[in-house]
Order: sequence, then structure tokens, then C-alpha cells
Amino acid sequence: MTQNIFIIGANGNVGSTLVKQIFSSGDTNPKLHVNPTKIVGLASINEYLYKPEGISKEECYTFVDKKAGEGSYELDELLKTVEEKPVENLTFIDVTAAKEPMKRFHLKIINDTPYGIVTSNKNPVTMITSQEFFKLASHTNRYGFRCSVMAGANAIDELLDFKDLGDQIVGIEGCFSGTLGYLCSKLQEGKTFSSSVIEAKKEGYTEPHPRDDLSGEDVAKKLLILARTAGIEVDMKDVQRVPFISQEYLDSPNVDNFMSDLSKLDSYFNEIVEQAKKEGKVLRYVASLSINNGVPKLNVGPKLVSELSPLGMLSGTLNKIVIETQTYTKEKPCIIEAPGAGLAVTAQNIRRDLLKQLRERKVSFEK
Repeated sequence: MTQNIFIIGANGNVGSTLVKQIFSSGDTNPKLHVNPTKIVGLASINEYLYKPEGISKEECYTFVDKKAGEGSYELDELLKTVEEKPVENLTFIDVTAAKEPMKRFHLKIINDTPYGIVTSNKNPVTMITSQEFFKLASHTNRYGFRCSVMAGANAIDELLDFKDLGDQIVGIEGCFSGTLGYLCSKLQEGKTFSSSVIEAKKEGYTEPHPRDDLSGEDVAKKLLILARTAGIEVDMKDVQRVPFISQEYLDSPNVDNFMSDLSKLDSYFNEIVEQAKKEGKVLRYVASLSINNGVPKLNVGPKLVSELSPLGMLSGTLNKIVIETQTYTKEKPCIIEAPGAGLAVTAQNIRRDLLKQLRERKVSFEK
């Protein structure tokens, strides 16, 4: 069985990496895979290409390497084009950062079509209501959102399994930002805060405007997704968020001014890190979920943790989640550690999510 895919956001960083990885890994080769992949659609911010018979490697590379031009289209138009010349076993892949239009698109695909969708985009998953989320997530072979948290590590799978097995979640604690993890590691090494942010931006670890990382909003979205995956009815307003730095700095819209102002925070962070060392602790940006008398409490913010704790032993851009259930106790929790970002890792885990949508998946062991 061939799996047909339509990639939206194909010329973005993740999208272009995904397209090239599909071809370099031989996903399209029926001699290597019993269930080969066929790219039938590609879309950028301003144009799209759809060929039910399949888009060649050369055409795909030309599309993803093309700079965005003028023009636009509606997602409904894209879907109408597909429905005029439908293909079986079609899955859309959302590797955009789109918000409201993509939220509506996700709901329409699952509720009104036979198609599937795989996404690394956190926005639609967090903008919908809890009940809408539960409805989408219940279609485990059609709606894949694993790459919205920890670049597709097994956190979502574990929580879905716990939910299905009736193993009630007691608490979740984790570090879900590779960028903030990197900054905390650099501070621990004795680097200044401002130089650490500059280095992180240079390495491509931050968003174009680093305030988007330092606000903690991205971490809050990931915690919301995990809580909902565990079956807890919550919304963004239920997440108590403390930014990594004070709001007065986050209000600066100009990137250059923002970066130059960060040196004012160097002594502040140096004092925190030095005091923490004396107490055997380290600074981390922690997301946590606890349930008291059936009431969920969700928090994200900077926190001092023991350097010997699971989160304290993290380094660099690694992410970690510690899950406590009725079976996995506080003394012996379920712990998952994985890269929190990276184009190649995210692209590969999108491909893993696609495998989960194959209704008749077979693995070839022939050489």
C-alpha cells in the first residue's frame, strides 16, 4: 500500500529537510519499503503543487528551494483541488506555524474527510477547545501530533497509552525548551546571560526574536498538549506562566535593542547561579502538572532544582519529561529524555508519525 502525502510548509526549514530526508532515506522506493511514500502535494506560503500521480524528486527539490514569491491561496482551495482528483491513503503534513486558518483546517480534515494529518505545529493543537482536541486525538491512526512536543520523542505515545490503560496521571514535570536548556547550561558553566543568548541565536537555537523563547509561551503550549493528551480538560488560561526574564524586557519589539539590553541581566543571573551552586542546585525552566483532589494545576517558570535530580542532570538542548502515574511512582517514574529540537530529528519523527497512520503497515526484512 502506497502512502500519499501532501506537505504544507514544504519550503520552510522543517519542510525542506523532511522532503530531502524522504528521498535520501529511500522512502519512495518500493524495493526498499512494502509501504512506499509518494509525495503528491507541496505547498508554500504563497503557492502549491498537486499531482495525484506523484511529484518527482527534481520537482520537489526545485519547489522547496524556491524563495517565497507573491500570491496566496486559501486552505479550502487546496482541499478542493485534492477532492477534484482524490487519491487513497492521503495524509496532510502541517509543518507551518499557522494559527487560526490551520486550526480550522485540522478540524475539517478529521471531521469532514477520510484523510489524515500529521503536525509539528503546536498552534492548532492548543487553540482548539479541550473537547475538540479529545475528538481529534481519539483518531490515533489519522491524527498525529507527536512532533508538537519534544520534536516527536515518545512523550505523547506514553501518555496516550497510560490513558488507554487506565493508569491515572499523578504528575508531570519536565524541561521542554532546548533553547532555555542551552542557556541554563551556559550559565552553569560561568558564561554571562547576554553572551549565552547571543551564542544561542548565532547557533540557530532561538526564534528570530529570542523573546519568543524567553517568554515561556512555547513551553506552556507543550505542557497544555501533554495535559490534554492525558485526558485532562484544560486550556491556555489554566497554565500559570512566569517568563524566564521580566516582562519589561519582553515588551521590546526591536531585536537589536532587545539584545543590547540583556547585559543588564548578567549580574542578576550570576547571583542566582552562584547561590544555587552553594545549595547544590541548578537553574532550569520547568513545566509541571500536579493534580490535587482532582483539580489540575499547571505551571511553567524558572526553578532551582537539585543538581542530582533528573532535570538537574540535563545538559545542552536536551529535553526531559518525568511522568508519575499510579504504576510509575514518584520513586520510580517514567522518564523520557531526547533532543528537544533539530531539523533532522523533527523530520524523522514526522516520518515515524506517518508510519502510525498506515492501516496495513508491513516491514520488509528482505535484503
